Amino acid sequence: MWTVAGACQRFRAVKSSKPSEHCGGCSGCERSRRVRGRRPHEERDVSSAADQAGSPAVSIVLPVHNGARYLAGSIDSCRAQSFADWELIVVDDASTDATPEIVQQAVAKDPRIRSIRNETNLKLPASLNAGFALARGRFFSWTSDDNRYLPGAIEAMVRALESSPEIAIVYCDYEIIDARGAVVRAERLEGPEHLAYGNMIRACFLYRREVHEALGGYRTDLYTAEDYDFWLRASL
Repeated sequence: MWTVAGACQRFRAVKSSKPSEHCGGCSGCERSRRVRGRRPHEERDVSSAADQAGSPAVSIVLPVHNGARYLAGSIDSCRAQSFADWELIVVDDASTDATPEIVQQAVAKDPRIRSIRNETNLKLPASLNAGFALARGRFFSWTSDDNRYLPGAIEAMVRALESSPEIAIVYCDYEIIDARGAVVRAERLEGPEHLAYGNMIRACFLYRREVHEALGGYRTDLYTAEDYDFWLRASL
């Protein structure tokens, strides 16, 4: 069992024309609700790409399929982070709109951004696994084309994990905003002890690389429930 902590003072999300459970970002992790779990007796050896010189602290994967409407804003919110030691891996899941052009422009602007493209539409869990297979960071997260991080989101979550070695996963509350940036509603998430009753880890989270490696990534046979399954397996 990995130890999960949840908390944020507030955060911001985007409401798009398509339904999305993962719309948001967080501004801070100042209060935390923790569930204690068993940790391995010794840390897992992760002497892979993450240990190479110059590897970033945080790897963010952004899977997208025909998300041109909001994609640039999502990428820009990553680039605006106060914590600069990150990489963004955009996984274009066989988009047929302007997504490829937007991705190419982003890659040309910022060397921290890389991209890959699926020749066929593999869906979210397979796209996540493809992106994380290239990840070099110590901490992992993923976002969506209609998400927006507040500028301090990644910094706050990194600080929470680095200050509490016993915690493996942190997550945050979020707000839904409309296309103009107005808040539609705020979502206050339950503590991790409620995970058995439903998925309360939504749009803004960060976890240690060894969690992903121990679980073997996301199950491709559980499309639309791949994230909830991941959190449940991490908590067992």
